[in-house]
Amino acid sequence: MKTLCWLISGHPSMDDSVNIIDAYVKGGCEGIEWSIPYSNPYIGQAYRFENEINAYNNCPDMDRHLELLAKTKQKYPDLEIFVSICKENILTIGVDRMIDFCNENRIDGIITIGEYEQEMLEKIHAAGVKNVTEVSYYMTEAELNGAKNGTGFVIMQAFPYPQEIEAGYTKERLFECMKTLREICGDRPIYCAQGIRKHEDVEFIKSAGADGFILGSSLFNEYDNLEALSETIYGYKKVGE
Repeated sequence: MKTLCWLISGHPSMDDSVNIIDAYVKGGCEGIEWSIPYSNPYIGQAYRFENEINAYNNCPDMDRHLELLAKTKQKYPDLEIFVSICKENILTIGVDRMIDFCNENRIDGIITIGEYEQEMLEKIHAAGVKNVTEVSYYMTEAELNGAKNGTGFVIMQAFPYPQEIEAGYTKERLFECMKTLREICGDRPIYCAQGIRKHEDVEFIKSAGADGFILGSSLFNEYDNLEALSETIYGYKKVGE
């Protein structure tokens, strides 16, 4: 399986992000889910909002985030980068400008956060920029349609959050979700994310047939020790091979 890592651009600072990316790559990270922060995040789990807001307050300048993206791709041309960006940010940057930026810098895809208008999605698709979509344990009609119509890989929720557990879901739900996604997405890769905390979690994801996994906020705990951060990523990578 492929090993990917989550990064919030500008968390805890823009300068720190440079060193963190180096540590990711040193640990064997093959791709980054690169979140461009928004001032008022509204999609996803609440635990991630504080870090994203702080990152935005550290650097609200979208140009600087794009500059860091471009420099990273130049430094690590084989590192896959998928930009997680909300509709509001892409409108601030400009849809055409964002598309041109992705193509010029060989960005591997856009993870669309929020409700993108169909016209925007068609424009992104027509320009050859891959659209990555996310699916939760609920497998809503909107999520499945997004996965079916997307052009990039699919991010599948790996483990249930408390609200899903209360709704009666267990981690075995992942096998049902993977089966459904294989039927509608063909051979497009499916990467699991959210809730990965130990090596056994990667083993479980592997048994479900995922093509890769994304290490998330658990990595933030080691940002003050970059050597340990690299070692942690390497440990997960070995389990997933």
